[in-house]
Amino acid sequence: MTANQMTLLHTVVGFFGCALIGMGDLWSLAAGTTLLQVSCMLDLCDGELARAKLIESNGGQWLDTVCDHSTHLAFIVGLTVGYMRFAAAQGLSWAAHVPALGGLTSAVAVALVLGLVIYVRRHRLGGSLNAVARDYDARVTGPHRGAFFAGLHQLRILGERDQFTPIIASVGVAAWLWQSAFFYHVLFFGTLIVVQLMLVYFAAGALKARSLRTA
Repeated sequence: MTANQMTLLHTVVGFFGCALIGMGDLWSLAAGTTLLQVSCMLDLCDGELARAKLIESNGGQWLDTVCDHSTHLAFIVGLTVGYMRFAAAQGLSWAAHVPALGGLTSAVAVALVLGLVIYVRRHRLGGSLNAVARDYDARVTGPHRGAFFAGLHQLRILGERDQFTPIIASVGVAAWLWQSAFFYHVLFFGTLIVVQLMLVYFAAGALKARSLRTA
């Protein structure tokens, strides 16, 4: 199996997990988030395959980036649809507002990814969007960071797939095991908050990096 085939495989697994999450019950939430964790584990293999076979390429990095962030967006959409169905079935008063919240978060996620792509292309950082955080580490240092940006910089790991996917899977399985709506609420609203924080972090970092270059 080639690295690109592994990338496509983990994307298919991730999309299937997102579709299950969209069904809107606790069992599907647990199964879907578990598949997302499996997808994340497979995602760690494509780069290793490319390095082992000495076939690393910028095109392969971009394919992995596109597939990863397509899965992220599919997760937000699936979670929104699933939580909307769950909230409606539970008779929750805010069920009617879930599509707007999810739509706004999806739009923010798309804007975030597009902004990262532009930054990566402009500064020739390769095909990995994780390179943006490393670039901030190099450019925005010491007193230039400030307490607010430094705090966001520490929280950025919540936006990294190998960090947030185990959390998502744990919360999803806990919701099913304890048959508790509480975990579903935490997962939905926690995801909304994390996406907004990531946008603020990367926007603030881009502004700081730009001001330091022009200083």
